[in-house]
Amino acid sequence: MAATAARAQQVGKFYRIGILWTVPAAQDATNLDALRKGLRDLGYVEGRNLLIEYRSADGHAEQFPELASELVRLKVDLIVTRGTPAAIAAKAATRTIPVVTATMGQPLAVVASLAHPGGNVTGQTTFSTALTGKRIQLLKELVPSISRVRSFRIWAIRSARRNGKRPGRRRAPRASRPSFSTCAPKAIWAAHSKRPPDIASMGFSSGSTVSPR
Repeated sequence: MAATAARAQQVGKFYRIGILWTVPAAQDATNLDALRKGLRDLGYVEGRNLLIEYRSADGHAEQFPELASELVRLKVDLIVTRGTPAAIAAKAATRTIPVVTATMGQPLAVVASLAHPGGNVTGQTTFSTALTGKRIQLLKELVPSISRVRSFRIWAIRSARRNGKRPGRRRAPRASRPSFSTCAPKAIWAAHSKRPPDIASMGFSSGSTVSPR
């Protein structure tokens, strides 16, 4: 880590990072502070060799294309996005500037395929329906007798609460439709305990917990 930081500081270049976000910087201070700390640990410090250009759509996704174009005109070295609309706008604005998605829900909207993404976009996805088939395939390989899957989407609950809405409840689907929404963690366990799972619950990096039945 120290050697990496030393190399970054010795280069002498002033780097400019563009951030394309949904909310104003004041509402995202925790994430921004974490980003600054990570960059600082690598030797990139604001005011010394780094400038962060923060652009917020203030909840209006239609503003992303113009904001992305503005960052391109500023000749930033990197664009960091959050959310699918921001990532799509950044990809449309440039084919040469690297774009890193901090989180998004539909990666296939900006890459050719998950196996061979290509292009200038990379990053992570919170929950991709494009991976559902692969998840079910993995579970079937682990437990050939599996016939029912229940997926708990905790992230959807948080999102709905922020919007002042309560998500609805649906019956646990079969393996061909692995999706289940519930209104609270307590309700999750209540639904889960009606039929004990065949094997222990299994967590995925997407943030969902899947229990084969």
